Amino acid sequence: MEHPYKKMFIKKFFSLVGLFLIAAQLLGQQQSKTLYYVATALNSVGDESAFSNEVNATLSPAHPTANLSWIASSTPNVEYNVYRSNVSGGPYVKLNSSLITVLVYSDTYPFPSSPKMNPPVVP
Repeated sequence: MEHPYKKMFIKKFFSLVGLFLIAAQLLGQQQSKTLYYVATALNSVGDESAFSNEVNATLSPAHPTANLSWIASSTPNVEYNVYRSNVSGGPYVKLNSSLITVLVYSDTYPFPSSPKMNPPVVP
């Protein structure tokens, strides 16, 4: 039987995660990529919330970083995960290798390197 406190905690706590995009969206650039982000919160016993609202960022090789932030939970001892997808609604892939303890996360998308032009040879 599930402990009644756990249900109350999850219901109260997990509705508080909100995700915001700080970085400006860059539109109309060549090789741009729109990415979709969500976050989850974890309590001190490891219960993970549902996904937050989804935000998107259009990144380019010149501006490959999305800076994300969210509102802190009023519950103590909370840590977070951030997820990214190439399509709205997922599936999402977790980005952080360890739990996040701050309210910000920067994601730099690995755009493929463009071929470098050799400088002209001057005789």
